[in-house]
Amino acid sequence: MAKKSLFLVVLALTLVALPALMVSRAAGTMLSASEVTDSKVKKIFSEEGWENSDAGENIKVETPEGRVFLIEWDRDKDLMAFVAYYNFEAGVTNKQKMELVNKINDEVVFCKAMVDKDGDLRFEYYLRYAAGITDRQILDAAKFFIMTTRFAVDNKDPNNLLK
Repeated sequence: MAKKSLFLVVLALTLVALPALMVSRAAGTMLSASEVTDSKVKKIFSEEGWENSDAGENIKVETPEGRVFLIEWDRDKDLMAFVAYYNFEAGVTNKQKMELVNKINDEVVFCKAMVDKDGDLRFEYYLRYAAGITDRQILDAAKFFIMTTRFAVDNKDPNNLLK
């Protein structure tokens, strides 16, 4: 009976306290869709100590640990996409590439993997900002994207197909 009571207390605290902590963690400056601009997004990352620069119509971002990704825009749909590329080792066949992509997409559901037209592995993670978004949410989503792609590369490529 004591275990059940303890479980219920922990469950209740989790259901009540966790959302409150998440709200305070996600606190930040609310941005309307029109305020989500290249310059504002670059400022968000700069304030976190992340390097960033223009990359054509996109933004190139590099974390202090050296992780690099792009931010691509679909302004008509109020979407930003975090995008990362990885090169395959020489000699990796299209079949091997597709098997790895399928494995990642089956087992890592938080971002989409594909082989781009140049034969590189491409990861995408979309973030919608139409209803507004905080600067903290943008940064947290980028951190989550980096963590997810690193997990996929480190744990789903047992044959070392990627460089």
